[in-house]
Amino acid sequence: MSVVWFLLLWGFVGYMLYTKWQRMRGFERKRTIAAMKEPRFIFSVGFLFGGFFLTSVAGIFQSGIVYLIGMLCMVIGAVVLAVLNWRKNRSFSYFLLAIVGLVSFVTLFG
Repeated sequence: MSVVWFLLLWGFVGYMLYTKWQRMRGFERKRTIAAMKEPRFIFSVGFLFGGFFLTSVAGIFQSGIVYLIGMLCMVIGAVVLAVLNWRKNRSFSYFLLAIVGLVSFVTLFG
């Protein structure tokens, strides 16, 4: 059953990304690729999505180590994102750090 949810979730995300990519113009694609190569994107959004992917893969294979690595990636990505957005939106940063703390607590002691 977890394989079905995995395929539905990541298939939907992949479909949405593909359709958005097809609608972009050439200069928008170049700008998107340039933004995705920046360390700011990699260490925030990249780690969040990578960690989420690893935790969903760990659910399929029942691997505790892969799950912890995924959770660690998500925590790093969320903390970096909160620090980067601190000046723009402090309430979002507080909320994000609270969620990270709660998820980390539940993962470690749950």
